[in-house]
Amino acid sequence: MEQGAGTDPSGSPLLPAPCPLPPAPSYRIPMRRVLALQVMIRPAVRSDRSAVLALVPRLRAFGPSELRPTDAMDAAERRALEEAFDAPPEGSLLLVAGDAGGPVLGAAYAFPSTDYFTGETHGHLSILAVAAEAEGRGVGRALLGAVERWASDQGYRFVTLNVFVANDRARAVYERAGWTPDTMRYVKEIGAPRGG
Repeated sequence: MEQGAGTDPSGSPLLPAPCPLPPAPSYRIPMRRVLALQVMIRPAVRSDRSAVLALVPRLRAFGPSELRPTDAMDAAERRALEEAFDAPPEGSLLLVAGDAGGPVLGAAYAFPSTDYFTGETHGHLSILAVAAEAEGRGVGRALLGAVERWASDQGYRFVTLNVFVANDRARAVYERAGWTPDTMRYVKEIGAPRGG
């Protein structure tokens, strides 16, 4: 066989020269996909109480608050969750997340709230906590989605939440999920607390 422009000396067709591969990082699968869980969201039950309360320190895992001692922060969050178990406000929702048959990996507590400016009732996500071993694995996002569905089912137009400015990781999760900043609270320390 005579060699043509598109054949090698044996007469086999020539393949185009391989393109150089881009650097390896562009082929890496994002870690969150590799570590993603099949997250199951369900209403909390009494037997979840200790596991949910054990998540309280995770709510301040981003670092210390300059104005509030950690024991006061933990006590306030614990009181809110205990109320959610013992005497839940009407219309409230306490959810837990976990993988099939496994431990509680996160919790979300939401309830109806009233907008200061308009008087409109809306959903408010008061607490969202994810266990350290589940961080970055889709648990928080799954809980956010469940709270959003709950709020939609209630007929609410929007859902609110509060987050510490220093909690960059949580803020990034919220923003990736489509949440946007609304109001901002400023604080100025002006002296020692009374009696202290």
